[in-house]
Amino acid sequence: MLHRCFMLLAILVWIVLGREAVAAADEEELGKAEGYPVCPREARPEVRCLVSLVSRFDEIFPARVVARGGETSPLKRSSTEPPIRYRYQGQDRTLDDYLDRYRTTGLLILKGNTILVERYQYDRKPEHRMASYSMAKSIVAMLVGIALSEGRIKSLDDQAAEYVLELKDTPYGETRIRHLLTMSSGVRFVETYSGSDDVATLARLSILGESEGGAATVMPFRT
Repeated sequence: MLHRCFMLLAILVWIVLGREAVAAADEEELGKAEGYPVCPREARPEVRCLVSLVSRFDEIFPARVVARGGETSPLKRSSTEPPIRYRYQGQDRTLDDYLDRYRTTGLLILKGNTILVERYQYDRKPEHRMASYSMAKSIVAMLVGIALSEGRIKSLDDQAAEYVLELKDTPYGETRIRHLLTMSSGVRFVETYSGSDDVATLARLSILGESEGGAATVMPFRT
């Protein structure tokens, strides 16, 4: 699982552009004329609000700074961007093709501790605080690995309720940590981004603050 996490971290997409002469995908629809506006927080934001949502999340939703745990090792940077190509629909494609085609605010490719590629679009810059979204799963998995090595978690086959008492007698509480890490709990979760699906419910109970947080955010999901 940890190997998989490092592979995920090797290609981090966090969404926006650096080639000023080339138009990014759907930039007008995404609010370019308005300077990519910061909009009020909603469970289902307008398309014109998405760029600022993913890059200024901490200004839109309540946030707190988490202090770093110790010394950090600076990343190295490749002197030249290597030619990276991929196949799509039977044709060779480049990173430029990818950025032109998809709504990507920032693209970072790491190999080991070296940055090979770092690009931004939609007027974003490295200083923007990009929302990590699913990258956070990899960080959580690594932290669980550390907790396991330190004996704070006895086994990945323990049920989650052994460590989060509030989850007792709930489907997630009865799920083994191993299966929570691989998103294979078996609990039904509908993710269609309709504004009334399970993602919207989770957003309301967590980032919109309509519950006390923690275990309360997953209580509706019991099937």
